[in-house]
Amino acid sequence: YAASLMSGLLPSQHGIGDYSKNADGFENNILNKQLISLPENFKSKEFMTFCSATASRFNSKIGFSKGFDDYFQVNKNFDINKPKMDWLLNGLNSFKGFDKFFLMHLDFLHEPYFSFSDGKKPFSFSLKELSKNDQDFNVYGYKRGLEELDQELGLLMNYLDDKSELNRTLIVLTGDHGNGINWEKNSDFSLYDERLRVPLLIKYPSYINIKNKNLNNPVSSVSEIHEILNSFLGINLSKEIKILPQYSETYKDYVFSEVIMMPRKDKKRHSLSVIYKDYKYVCSNIIDWKNFKVEKKVDESLFKRDSKSSNFNEEEDLTLFEKNDYLDHLRKIAYSAIDLNLNFQRKYPPNKY
Repeated sequence: YAASLMSGLLPSQHGIGDYSKNADGFENNILNKQLISLPENFKSKEFMTFCSATASRFNSKIGFSKGFDDYFQVNKNFDINKPKMDWLLNGLNSFKGFDKFFLMHLDFLHEPYFSFSDGKKPFSFSLKELSKNDQDFNVYGYKRGLEELDQELGLLMNYLDDKSELNRTLIVLTGDHGNGINWEKNSDFSLYDERLRVPLLIKYPSYINIKNKNLNNPVSSVSEIHEILNSFLGINLSKEIKILPQYSETYKDYVFSEVIMMPRKDKKRHSLSVIYKDYKYVCSNIIDWKNFKVEKKVDESLFKRDSKSSNFNEEEDLTLFEKNDYLDHLRKIAYSAIDLNLNFQRKYPPNKY
């Protein structure tokens, strides 16, 4: 996710996703050096750039410090020094009068939800919670994490309001995946609804007039963020980027999500989902990354949206029950998108650190 957020690209376009290597080591791939990252775009407009992050996948040895004036990262969410909102408030206060871009990865919603580290003191919870079954325990921990996150965001909003900066600040709040309570990590089918329904909240400065979009239409959070921020900076996406599926007018009615080199860190595996109207198509493949082509089609599924909940009914795979006109159509869309993605990576393959 970090590579996509920095580049605005899908995983099969940038090729970063081999988590079998140690993030602290020197064998990692990084984004192709010809690609311009999000913080570099801000620096080109004379912004000061800062990043703080929790998780090894944000490590500078995977190239994510590129373009930042200051970069602070820890590997574990229970690290006593993990970034919290005081880091951001210190930066805002120290660099008054400068244009600033902050990328902050707040990690309160990843397991382990409970720890007895010094960073949690003073903190207490009922020991009875430890005796509950796993699902109840996870729900309780997740709620505590949401409460902490809410408090942190409150600190930011109060600061900006007190300093009369709120109306001059663009704020984007998103996540690397959706609700993780029922998430079975490394499962064969990782593009299910709970993972793909990612929060995306945007508060614009008062001097920008934005027409509200139809919130019922699905969007790709990463490409949406890049289009918004580049427009904010007055930067036009290159022609090569604009023909990619997540930006192209040809595919404007479709939303794409991907996972590569998964499940179980299988380097050749790839899955793509395409959301169109009330349908979601998911295909799994074996990819020949050296020759940038689909080596084998492994599996496919088609799900329909439930009209009451707006979720996709993933208990019923329509490919097993009936011939559906959407299946052939979305299969063609999916594999034409994959071809475009792999051709882009052929031209801009990831580099070694």
